[in-house]
Amino acid sequence: ITSKTYEVQTPNSQYPADGTVLTTLDGAQSLTVGKAVNADGSYTETILTVYEGKYVALSDAIKNVSDHLLGIVQYFDAK
Repeated sequence: ITSKTYEVQTPNSQYPADGTVLTTLDGAQSLTVGKAVNADGSYTETILTVYEGKYVALSDAIKNVSDHLLGIVQYFDAK
């Protein structure tokens, strides 16, 4: 058993119906959701996993780091 991970852009649903065609972000490959039987009797199954999380804009992240560094510098300057 082998597996590969691809990123797809803006899936319409977390549970697309079998037969739905997904295109990778770089447009290099199309994936059809569901099970496809190969000529040798093996099969390939494509599933979609949606990852959710909290994303912070890069500028906000840099500002947070900068603020913390300034606070550390000011702390040691005061000593």
